[in-house]
Amino acid sequence: MYRTKKCNLVVSLTISLGIFFVLVFAGHSHAAPWKVIDLTHKWENGMPVWMGTFDGISLSAGKTRDENYEAFDGWWLYNASFNEHTGTHIDAPAHRKEGLYTLDDLDRRQLFGKVIVMDMRPYVRDRDSYAITMDDVRDWERKMGVKLSNVARNGFVYFWTGWDKYWDEFFKGNNKFQVPNFPGISGEVGQYLAESGAWAVGLDTLSLDPGTSKDFPAHIAVLSRGMFIVENLNNLAPIANKAVFVIHAPLKMKGGSGAPSRVWAIYDPKVKDINQQIKWTERLDARFRAAQMWDLTNYIQNEMHVWQGIFGGEYAPTGITNWINYDTSGGFWGQKCRLNEHTSTHIDSGSHRIEGRQWTITDHPVSQFYGPAVIIDASEYGPEDGDWILSLRDLKDWQKKNPAIGKLNKGDLPVFYLGWCDEWAKHVRGYEREKCTYHFPGIGPDLAQYMTDVGVDGVGTDVTSIDAAKTAIYGKGRNAAENSPTHVILCSHGIWNCENMGYQLPMAANSRGYIFFMTMPYIKSGSGGSTRVFYFEGLELPELEG
Repeated sequence: MYRTKKCNLVVSLTISLGIFFVLVFAGHSHAAPWKVIDLTHKWENGMPVWMGTFDGISLSAGKTRDENYEAFDGWWLYNASFNEHTGTHIDAPAHRKEGLYTLDDLDRRQLFGKVIVMDMRPYVRDRDSYAITMDDVRDWERKMGVKLSNVARNGFVYFWTGWDKYWDEFFKGNNKFQVPNFPGISGEVGQYLAESGAWAVGLDTLSLDPGTSKDFPAHIAVLSRGMFIVENLNNLAPIANKAVFVIHAPLKMKGGSGAPSRVWAIYDPKVKDINQQIKWTERLDARFRAAQMWDLTNYIQNEMHVWQGIFGGEYAPTGITNWINYDTSGGFWGQKCRLNEHTSTHIDSGSHRIEGRQWTITDHPVSQFYGPAVIIDASEYGPEDGDWILSLRDLKDWQKKNPAIGKLNKGDLPVFYLGWCDEWAKHVRGYEREKCTYHFPGIGPDLAQYMTDVGVDGVGTDVTSIDAAKTAIYGKGRNAAENSPTHVILCSHGIWNCENMGYQLPMAANSRGYIFFMTMPYIKSGSGGSTRVFYFEGLELPELEG
């Protein structure tokens, strides 16, 4: 998989010798044998939402990014106001009154696994509000030689209706993506999937039920059985009529009825037959499940810490509130949220600082956000009270103590545990907020330069800023760049950083494995975004590293 920090091999050869090598090595590729495909719509104003148009993204200051940089001394970011069912998103069972489980009740190990992607366009045939029937499903099963009731258990089923093509046309005034036009599945098909033992069902439209539905039988059949739904999937064409491995990463809304979700699929393009693909995904699934999975993400919830403030606190312009409820919305419930891109566990893209302005969150290649990881317990190198900076000397000492896992390599994604996860939890409960907000430790510029020289793709920490409070807040430089030297070094080299990591981070400390940083909301050309982080201790995936 392509990574931006990899250097081109420069060879000084004559033209004839160069041609010789081209001929000799033609067909020998060093690309990764497996591929990752993003099934998520980017967010932008004007995109379709349920019975409306989304316009919830705004700059935090000014009318342009340049004005935002100027207003905030070299920083910029978007604000976003949305409901939990915006863009590519998950419906948790509790979205319907018949379902019991909220988003945080879902087992995180049911968010990844095999998925059967059914090309249903020959059955939908571009007909408005068409409900996919059991006859359609049985015909597809017969043609493909696959019976969902035998293979869908402990996995997922996606329906590609072809309606995703109308997403982009919506921006041009074609409302065909909207209510009541879009197709869905019948209640009978929903019941069949529920009885198959699948964990979730997804499709490329606004709702599992067709746009004209009034009683939503497919939602009820699926959600009442504890399954979840994935709606507004994108880019299913390359994996249509295939079995692939998928990872769902919903925004970690506390007690949510659902959430915007990033969705990535992994597949081997060399495996052509769907039954062989099913076996391939099951083998990959077994590799993932053999590893200890950690969720390194803090919840998004009122009273949590945000930059020098409290999320959803009194007078705060951010927070979570009710959107719809069962009694007044035909049996559906949900919440709405207002946040900025740098809320809870989140990514700072290179462009968050003006020095890295060319690397917005959607300009960073997806391949930069997954890879080999090392979780470094650096909490012993400073006082518990905070106000300290981790240095390159400290890292070298840690590496000597942990020689088996300590070396950093090009493309790695190191994560530093600085002992601040407990402070986050205390802040949510309403005490020691001053300490959490104004005394956090950070990473020193000498260590940032070392990681830049190594060629890491990104860096994670459990603090609110990768630059310590003593510089970022209390620094005595002439401007924000001088008070945030680690940000400047990383951003200017296109290296993103993830801040406010937490939850299970201490339990994963001092280990190596594989990690996925999945940002959502995924705002087009944004400065970063709240991020779900899944870490699989001990897992190796060299097939994804080209």
